Parts: sequence; structure tokens; C-alpha cells
Amino acid sequence: MRKFVKKWKGLIVWGIAIFFTFGIVWWSIAMYMSYRRPSVKSNEYKPNPEDAVAILTKEGTPLNWQYWVMPYELEDRVRAMTQIYYQYGLSYDDLFTGPIMRLTAARDLLDDKVTLYYADTHGLRPKEEEVNQQIDKIVEKYTKDEKTKNYIIQRYGSIDAFKKKIAQGVLVELVKNKVKTAVAKVSEDDVKRYFEEHKDEIKENYDKVKVKHILLDSKEKAEEVLTKIKSGEIDFTKAASEYSLDEDTKKEGGELGWLTKISLDPNFAEAAFSATLNEPVGPVESAYGWHIIDVEDRKIIDTFDDLKEATQAYKDVENKIAREKFKEWLDGYKKKEDISYLFEDESLRLYDEYYTIVSSTPSTYTDEKLDAFLKKLESRITSESTTSTTVINTDVDPTILTLYVNVMEKKLNEVSEKASKYRRYYTLSNSVPKNLLEMDDKEIEAKIEELDEKLGNATGTEYQRLFQEKMSYRDAQTLKRMSEEMEKENVTPEDAKKLAEKYDKLSEDYKEKIKRVLRALYEIAPYSKTVVSKLHNYDPTDLSVSLRFYQMKYEDMKPYISDPEIMETYKNQLLPQIFSVKLGLEMLTFDEKASTDLKVQALETLVSLSRDMRDYQEELRYLKKLKEISPNYPDIDELIKDAESMIETTKATSSSTPTTLQSTETTSTTESEK
Repeated sequence: MRKFVKKWKGLIVWGIAIFFTFGIVWWSIAMYMSYRRPSVKSNEYKPNPEDAVAILTKEGTPLNWQYWVMPYELEDRVRAMTQIYYQYGLSYDDLFTGPIMRLTAARDLLDDKVTLYYADTHGLRPKEEEVNQQIDKIVEKYTKDEKTKNYIIQRYGSIDAFKKKIAQGVLVELVKNKVKTAVAKVSEDDVKRYFEEHKDEIKENYDKVKVKHILLDSKEKAEEVLTKIKSGEIDFTKAASEYSLDEDTKKEGGELGWLTKISLDPNFAEAAFSATLNEPVGPVESAYGWHIIDVEDRKIIDTFDDLKEATQAYKDVENKIAREKFKEWLDGYKKKEDISYLFEDESLRLYDEYYTIVSSTPSTYTDEKLDAFLKKLESRITSESTTSTTVINTDVDPTILTLYVNVMEKKLNEVSEKASKYRRYYTLSNSVPKNLLEMDDKEIEAKIEELDEKLGNATGTEYQRLFQEKMSYRDAQTLKRMSEEMEKENVTPEDAKKLAEKYDKLSEDYKEKIKRVLRALYEIAPYSKTVVSKLHNYDPTDLSVSLRFYQMKYEDMKPYISDPEIMETYKNQLLPQIFSVKLGLEMLTFDEKASTDLKVQALETLVSLSRDMRDYQEELRYLKKLKEISPNYPDIDELIKDAESMIETTKATSSSTPTTLQSTETTSTTESEK
């Protein structure tokens, strides 16, 4: 893996990555599977609407069941989407990510059903021979690789069984392609127009460099190695193999291959796309350390002809335009034919209603619609107790509780922004000197430019004085702009103060409601990282939640900190997180309100973390603290002896083993002396 390439947003848990040995192949197969037919013959299968997840309607009347989304279809599609989600190392939570993924999958499947309906009513269904030919092509493609072929046979029993499994999916894909060809044709002029309107975006995605690099942990070391390369003392390939910390590329001379601008760390990209070919440059800092870069080749798209020559880029743009045209056609067709859908699944129905409201255009969205929805949702998840207090109904689908949290957080953000805006206006109204407000915009901007020039030569207290003066002019600009807005709202500074207080109170009320629901969710799903993280954020005084929060953070990091190579490569990203976890857990061990059992669990986690990091001094310190708190802790004396032994072993090993750079330099010196 190219460790600083942004494609992988976050480190992929190796256990999950193993699941994707066959990569995109299984994503494709899974998508075909999501269209599988029911296990009985279609002429015998006549489900009721309540058996479906969602049903397609025309003029309010349900269409034939073949245009409904059945549970098995949705489950298969969600499974396929979840796989690709995990493959890219994205954070997934059953309660928070899951429902949105289910809604996305259900809506996509419903659109597929609309497409099938159009095909059936316009004679666009492919013939059986076409379907069989496409199935054969797919099977041939996937069975070329012997491992993949064996896996298919192992999983489905035989190639013929596999063919039957994907047949319905192949049919649907062929139908979609036929309809798209009929309603969303793309001309060269369409592509040219798109290129002219989105040139910067296209360059960002398709300009590319063929580059190699050497990754080092400090600027000084990078300068030292670069000097050796430029002086001819060592060539780039050998320097990469001897000094680079990128284990994936050092044996290949630092070769990264062809990379696009958008896939790279910004600093790395800027250096790579501006460097002279075959002239090493650096040091370049990225989130992963310091790089020496050597650009071997560059392919840039500056003109439409360049785009046409870049076959894949042209095809991608063409497909993007086709998708946009198809969506526009689909929306128009549904409106014209009065085709809609009904969700039989309550959770999906509520999520669909919410996202329909919030994705409305500014002209159709209203706070009243959202408030009415929130009121309905609140009545669904709460009930009155015998003591007249509101309690959370934990019998409802937990995903409906998470929807409530999402809606309330949206409302919380809105009132918090309003409180901040009005407070800012009130504060500036009472702090900005009147003489600054009497200046016009040009005078203020000229004064700021003058101060910027002085700041360039100022230091110490003079710099601070000039900076504060500049900020006062910036505040004057802000107040003048805000005053115009407040005048339209008919809000005075005193009104703004009262409004800020009103929205602050609303914020606190919303936080309490969110906290109450999160507590209910925590009882239902203490394994949910999102629930734990949110509850810890809203109530950091809950020590048991804090403990679980830091334990989960540690569990996430464990695969990386326990591997010396990964830890060394990613230490710039991992160390701040490790420090945060250690600090949080240590604070729990000193908290007077924490129970002995909670302190013991916190120390156990700290001991485990220290052992994973091979920091035996810290492990020993935590073990001694553990013995102090719980003298009868099982095998505590043996654990302490083991940590002391590891400390002595590490000391002996480190004193006899030079660092890689020292070793290399010593060897070079010895060879030159010979």
C-alpha cells in the first residue's frame, strides 16, 4: 500500500482487508446477486404488499409484485455495499451508517424497478440469447484466475449454479444499459462542453505523474540523503532501498507508479507536479514524514484533444454525463407517469421522509416541516411513565432512535449557529470603536493592507500590538456586514443578547434530549462505537462510558501499534491518538469518583497498550499502580517480574544493535578504508 496516497482514508484493519482477497471481483458478483429471484417459480410466487420492503405505485395503485423491492433483494444489496465500504477502510456502524445505507440501497433498487417497468412497456427487454452470452462473458472473466474459479466452485457448488445465481442480475444490468442507451445518449459535443465547464476538476482527477520517493522521519535526514544523491555518492534506487521507511516501495527503488493529483497528499502533489523530470527534489513534508521525490514522467490534460487521447478519462467523463442525463430522464419519467413508491418498512419510511425534507430545495424546505416530523418521531419513541416523566421506548427499532439523534443534532447545530451569530453581533456592537464604523469599506481595507506591511517587519510586543489593531479593523468589517443583516431582521444589539440567551437555552434542552436517547441506545448497543463516542462527547462525566470510549479507541489502534513496521511508518498520526487515550485512561485511575473495578479496567488497558508498543517501562509503571490499587490482582508479582525482564532484555538488545543509518554509514566507511 502506498502509505501517503489519500485513496485510503484511514488505515485499513488487516483482518477486514483479508476478507477482500478477490477485491472488486466480489463487489461485482455481489451486485449481480442482489437481483436474485425468489426460490420459487414466479408464477407460484404472489407476495402481499406487507411482505415487501417497498412497493412501486402508478397513480397511487401498486404495480405488479415484480416491481416491488423484497427483503432478500435489499439484504443482498446492502451486503454488497457494506463490503465495498469496509474495503476502503471507512467507518461503519450498524445503528448510524446502516440505516442510511439501507435507504440508499432501497432507493436505488426502486429506481431499477422503474427502469425495468419502462423496458417492459417499451419492448426493451433483452432476448434470452443476449442474457446467456453476457453470463458466459462474466463467467469467463472471473474464472480466468484459478483461485477465483476454485472459490466460485467452493461457494456455489458448480459453475452452472453460479450462472443461475447471477442470471437475474445480468438481466437487470442489460435492461438498464438498453434503457440508458435509448434515453441518455452522449455526443462528443456533450463531452467537450463538460470538459470546458469542469476542466479544473478533470485535471485534478486525471493529470498524473510517474514518481518514486524516499520516505524519512526528519527533515535533516532527508536533506542528508538528498545531498548524497545529488553528489553522486549514491543513486536514488540504492538510497531508497537503504534509507526509505516505506516498506512497500523501498525494495523497488521507491517506485510508486502513476498517481493522480487528487490521490496524493497536497504538499507531495504540489512538489511532484512542479518538479523537473528526473531531478530529485526535497525535502517535502507530508502527513507521513519527509520525502525525497523523483518524477520520471508526467501526463497532463490541458486540451480537449488531450482528454480524447486519455481513453479512460474520456470514457469516465462520458459515463458521468450519461448518469446525469439518465437521472434527469428518470425523475421526469416518474413525474410524467405518476410513479411513486411506498415503504412498508417503518424505519425506511421514516428515514425516507426525513431525507426528503432536508434535501428539499431552499424554496420548498421549511423549518415547520422538520418540526412536524420531529414531533411525530418524538411521539413514536417516548411515553409517559407513572411519575409523569418522559421515558424512551426501547421496544422500537433502535435505528429509529438513531434517526431521532440525527434530527436533534441537526436542530442543535442550527440553534447553536444562531446563538453564536447573535452573541457575536452583541459583543462586537459593544467593543468596536465608533470611529472605525464611520470609515467606509475602502478606508478600512487600505488600513488593513498598511498594517499587513508593518507586520512583515515587526516582532515581539510590537507585532502583537499591530496584530490586535488589524483585528479591530477586521471586527469593524464584520460588524458593518452583520448590522445590515440585523437591520433586515429588525434586531437591535439588546435583542441579539436576548436571542443568544434563548438559543443557548434551547441548545442545552436539545443536548439533554439527545443524551437521554443515547443512554437508551447505550443500554441496547454498548458495542456501537458511534453511540459510545457521541455519549462520551455529550456527557464526559459518565466514567463508565469514558472507559468504554478509550478502550474502543485503543482497540481500533491495536492492529497498528502492535506491528513495529506499521507503528514506525504511521507514528506521526498514531502518537497523538495514543497520547489522548493514555491521558484519558490515566485520568480515570486518579478520579476519586471512579470505582476500584473501573480503575483496574483502565490500568489493564494501559498495560496492554504499553505492551503492544513495547514500552516496558510504562507497562511496569502501570502494573505497580495496579498492584497498589488491587493488591490481590491475579499473578501481579509475576507480571511485574516479566515487565522487568523485558526491560533488561530490551536494554541489552538496543546496546548491541546500531540503527540502520548508523550501520550503513559504518559499513560504507569500512569499505572505503579497505
